[in-house]
Order: sequence, then structure tokens, then C-alpha cells
Amino acid sequence: MSPKTANEMRWHSDKREDDGVLRHPADSEAWKHLDKEYPTFSAETQVNEVIKKADQAIEDARKEAETARTEAEQAKIEAEQAKKEAEAVKNDVDRKIADNNAVWEKKFSQLLDFLGAGSSSDSDDLGSQGSKE
Repeated sequence: MSPKTANEMRWHSDKREDDGVLRHPADSEAWKHLDKEYPTFSAETQVNEVIKKADQAIEDARKEAETARTEAEQAKIEAEQAKKEAEAVKNDVDRKIADNNAVWEKKFSQLLDFLGAGSSSDSDDLGSQGSKE
């Protein structure tokens, strides 16, 4: 039951004025007879109040669930973005490491070439010195 319906159902016991002026069917003699004949009917307004509060609690829970769902979706989007950014940083680091390795391999190769050229002249020197002896 909607809160509006619950309020309207309680009107006859909550807001009705008993001043003898007919403003609503609840002011009629037939309605007054019904109130006397079924006195517990007004107790049903308490049930309607409970229903109204339960409906409000359900609506509040629905709104909270929707908010939580929206926040979870936003967190998922942010996590995916962070993952993409981390992957980009990793790729950048890997590229820099590869570039750095290439530079060091070139320098090492040059050093080996230099040492190789120097060692061949040294061996020639040794060879010629060895033949001198």
C-alpha cells in the first residue's frame, strides 16, 4: 500500500471534524453508525500506519541499494581505468628497460671490440717478443 493511500484511509479517524457539517461521507449518519457497529475498524488505522512505515522502509532500502549499485559501478570504472594506467606505466618501463639494455649491449659490444683489437695487438707483441727470445 502506498503512503498516500494509507494516509487517505486514515482520514476518517484522524482529520474528520465532528461539528455537524456534512463535508465528507464519513460525516453522514450511516458512517457514524458504521463506526459504532465496528469500533475496531479505527484500530486498522494503526495497521495502515505500520504498512505505511514498512512501505517507506522498503523505498528507503531500494534507494540505498540503487546508490550502492551506482557507487559499485563507479568503483568498477575507476578500477578499470587504474588498471589501464598501470598497464601503460608497465609498458613504458618495459620499453625503457629494453632501450637501456640495447644501449648497454652496444656499449659492451664496442668494449669487446676495443679489447679484442687491443688484445690482438698485444698477442702480436707477445708473439714478436716471444720470437725475439
